[in-house]
Amino acid sequence: MSLHYFCSVTYDTLQFMNSESVNKIQVQILRQLSKGGGRRFSEINTGDVPTDHFSYHLKQLIKYGFVEKSADNLYSLSAYGKTRSIMLYPNSNGFIEQGFMAVRIVVTKKVGKTLKYLIQERIVEPYKGVYGTPGEKILYGEKLSEAADRALKVQTGLTCPLELKGMIHMFDELSGEIMQDKYFFIFSGSEPNGELIASGRSGKNIWISKDELIKSPKLISGGKEILEIAASSHYRVEEITASVSRY
Repeated sequence: MSLHYFCSVTYDTLQFMNSESVNKIQVQILRQLSKGGGRRFSEINTGDVPTDHFSYHLKQLIKYGFVEKSADNLYSLSAYGKTRSIMLYPNSNGFIEQGFMAVRIVVTKKVGKTLKYLIQERIVEPYKGVYGTPGEKILYGEKLSEAADRALKVQTGLTCPLELKGMIHMFDELSGEIMQDKYFFIFSGSEPNGELIASGRSGKNIWISKDELIKSPKLISGGKEILEIAASSHYRVEEITASVSRY
């Protein structure tokens, strides 16, 4: 999917593609066209759906950019439609929901004899007021290293060589309900260059010792595990469920 095409997607299309439930006729059309090749109307409508109903839903998929119609009246999935169709639930009418992916940056520096960590006190919800490592969500088509470098620069104003140390899959659970499902790729670096900005997009930047951080009631759930992964001598993958008292 080109950047130009993605930017042309309307708000209505975003609502459509993110809906948990999709009309069963539209799902039928997408499944038929997923078999490949251009297909005529009669080849797609293989069930007992009235022609007018089927035609309406086919036009909706064309409107939202999922389906293309050729000059000789053949229907096929667009590149965008192929991308979305692979995310259909196997046995139900909806798109599979997945957690978001982001990078978390653990940066340290020596202040005298004390090793200090670069931490943000969040200024936005969720978890406003807690301590966490700087980070950013990974953009579509962006390499992990690019996301990490961007996150550090945008959130803190600093730069330094960063090393990928591992990944953590986290569930934030409030009263038995999953509020966040997220994949964090953990990068570490030390002795950064540049001038630390007072605040990034999501938090105020501070230097704090590990002992102070671990003992702080403000430390975000999963924060200790992120620090441990960053300090590991080998690549680590972990999965945890964090029970949170507020969100």
